[in-house]
Amino acid sequence: MFDPGDKNPGSNYEDLKYNPSHKKPLGSWMKTIRIRTNCHGRLANKYDTVDKRMNTVSVALTGISSSAIFASTSQSVSLNDLISYAAGLIAILSTILQAVNKSMAYAQMAEQHKIANKQLIKLRFRLEVIVGDNYDDDGGVNFNNLTEWTQEFLDTLESAPIIPQQIFKEEKKKAGDKWERMAQKEKEAAKETDPLLSTAASKV
Repeated sequence: MFDPGDKNPGSNYEDLKYNPSHKKPLGSWMKTIRIRTNCHGRLANKYDTVDKRMNTVSVALTGISSSAIFASTSQSVSLNDLISYAAGLIAILSTILQAVNKSMAYAQMAEQHKIANKQLIKLRFRLEVIVGDNYDDDGGVNFNNLTEWTQEFLDTLESAPIIPQQIFKEEKKKAGDKWERMAQKEKEAAKETDPLLSTAASKV
């Protein structure tokens, strides 16, 4: 049995355990990897947007400061002083903004989440190839391939940036609702193709 434990304080590993007694352990893994893929994609977009906005504001402040300094050379002494003070204040704000952006490393965090997102997408496709539709694991799954995939999956989770708990919960709820709708559609389709199921459902 695989049990990676709770190594990531920003998320929940309980759905990753491979347990033959679980009704659909492989399906649970597929659901979990989709949740994490969505989380990393969402966070990559978020941090990338914040980084671009802060850089845009910083560039704008620098431009305004430069224009103010240039304009002050052709004004009277009193107005020149005011413009100089304003230019100095804007320059300070721009410097502070750049320092905050650098210390928070939004661009770096965005890139880390993008990498994790791409790695998980590849792993998801590989799991689909290994498992197919055989989520109940009735013996048709290549266990060696699954074991190799599991180790790669855990290594990816270990190196991936932390997912905030709130983001993980939100994406988990979205995935849960989506899978419930899919399960309902599968049941309805089965009733339409199987007259026995359709008759049993009408008697309930």
